[in-house]
Amino acid sequence: MIGLNQVTARGAGAVVFAIATITAGASAHAAHYDISGGITFEVPSTVVLDSYSVSGPISASRQVLYDNVGPNRSWHGRAGSGVDVYGIHASTYVGANNIANGDSGGLAFGATAFALVTYTDFVITGPSGSTTVQSPINFHLSGEQILGPYTSSSPIYTSDVESTVALTVFADSNGASGTRDFHYNNGLISPPTQTGLLASFNGTRANVQTPVWTLPVNTPFTLTLILNTSARAGVVFSDGYVTSALSDFGNTLSFAADRPVFALPAGYTANSVEAGVVDNLFTSPVPEPGSAALAALGLAFLGGNLFACRSAVYRRRLQWKRVTPALHSETPAAAACV
Repeated sequence: MIGLNQVTARGAGAVVFAIATITAGASAHAAHYDISGGITFEVPSTVVLDSYSVSGPISASRQVLYDNVGPNRSWHGRAGSGVDVYGIHASTYVGANNIANGDSGGLAFGATAFALVTYTDFVITGPSGSTTVQSPINFHLSGEQILGPYTSSSPIYTSDVESTVALTVFADSNGASGTRDFHYNNGLISPPTQTGLLASFNGTRANVQTPVWTLPVNTPFTLTLILNTSARAGVVFSDGYVTSALSDFGNTLSFAADRPVFALPAGYTANSVEAGVVDNLFTSPVPEPGSAALAALGLAFLGGNLFACRSAVYRRRLQWKRVTPALHSETPAAAACV
């Protein structure tokens, strides 16, 4: 992590805006949702540039975007999360570029996104007289983590960029979690650090299984899923650079659809109206016009924006050795991405 002695925030060029919460019809699903996120400058005193927090019984999505383009550097951030009948979603991105001009100081810049859903009506049904059963729970996680290769105008690298995803599951009195974190530190990439539920996650998509837990039979219990993502970049102004970090899991954490949700013995099954689990199978519903489709709109916009930004950045990285002040004469669409 870079120690910051001086940070010059050029707020005059900043553009911050939020996409309003989009809610879907309550229908048969009435689980409790919590989503939150934000974009922050980590300066000697933390400055929250924008944030959001929404909770309730109706599926929703939210995102905040930040773009600050100055004459010598620009910073950009995205954070979005949501929960709906298809699963839970979280996505974060930060990027920065700088033309070295003798400035002192530096900047640490981060984005975080959080999504939680609690289902209260899970019931494992078994033979009469059964009180508990041993079973893991199966999920599917799909997303990506990308660190933009740090491109420096100096042989001395002065950047630290990081991407993290974390998953937590609670069922009745049981709980488990896992993380996957990796970063570039001064131009050198470190192998991913992976723990718990994400110890074998390949960074794009995988089936995730909890440990074998003791779960109640013929009695309702609560199941909670939590997904966190974060992206962070730390840089100094004395160096010229282009760098970025992405942790995009807007697509999606859900119960596994290609196998039973619980690995139950014969004679047992599981159901949850709130979670869309019928006879131990996750049934992803067909989108209703103006309902689930709208709930996904915010995150779809975020994902498209990030894809366009990464494409523009990649093109500019290939030409970084030829960067001049003309960089800031690019079209507005390209200049807004880093």
